[in-house]
Amino acid sequence: MLLLLVFSLYPDNFLDIGVKSCSGPGQFAVALPVDGYQNPAASSILAPEFSFYGVSLFGGMEFYGALGGILKRGSQGVSFYLIRFYSSDIPDTRNALNDRNGNGQLDPGEGIISDSIKYFSITDNAVVINYSQKIFKNTTFGISTKGIYRDLYVTTGYRLGLDAGLHHSLTPDFSLGFVIKDIFSTPEYFSDNKIYAGRRYIFGFGGKRKIYKWLTSYEGDFFFDNNTIGETFKISSKYKDFLGLSLGLSNDFILLGAGFMHRPFRVDYTLNLHTDLPVSNLISITYFPK
Repeated sequence: MLLLLVFSLYPDNFLDIGVKSCSGPGQFAVALPVDGYQNPAASSILAPEFSFYGVSLFGGMEFYGALGGILKRGSQGVSFYLIRFYSSDIPDTRNALNDRNGNGQLDPGEGIISDSIKYFSITDNAVVINYSQKIFKNTTFGISTKGIYRDLYVTTGYRLGLDAGLHHSLTPDFSLGFVIKDIFSTPEYFSDNKIYAGRRYIFGFGGKRKIYKWLTSYEGDFFFDNNTIGETFKISSKYKDFLGLSLGLSNDFILLGAGFMHRPFRVDYTLNLHTDLPVSNLISITYFPK
């Protein structure tokens, strides 16, 4: 049953965890980007940086890490990220059933032989490279290429994908973002079959306003693909480039975040409160070279 669940997941859903704590899983941040990952058009409008991101998901059931950065030259920007997802101690009970009548089902009076349970791990690895450039005065466009390799215990898989993004500032305090993920719906190849990654569309709007000494920003993102329609909302406030607080809302969880900055470093922590699963802890450390 568990293996069926693994294969039925959206092929690259681990990539939605993001690359920074201040964006958080499921918070797409396409209109007010905080990294060069969520919106491929963002690298050319953000400052150069290098970041590390570590996540303990659902009470330590799974672990996720990302390492990357942004490089700029004039009106062009490049960002790169190395991503790894790891889940261990997953029980394989296929050969542990005390099947007395041989029908392959768990009937009354039968059970699982604990000594026959095997435990395994799965890993997902990805390399993501984005390029963006200003195409009009207040508009940037970007593309993102990604290579993915997955080890799912009984099989391995790989895939290449292409995303595209657009960012436009209507005013200095209000922006729009649009992203298409997996433009060509490329398949993920496994040793015995292949799974197609459905195209996903994300639209976001966001603005910011200074309230006393706090710079407060808000963003709403809407996404849909072949299987899902959803939305996420986030509000954050920053005090003198020193302290930041954030609240993110999605269909299944709430994100509570805090960030501290002392140039050239910034540390962000986010607590993920899921409706059905244990809490997750997210932390990212960012270095700004100038």
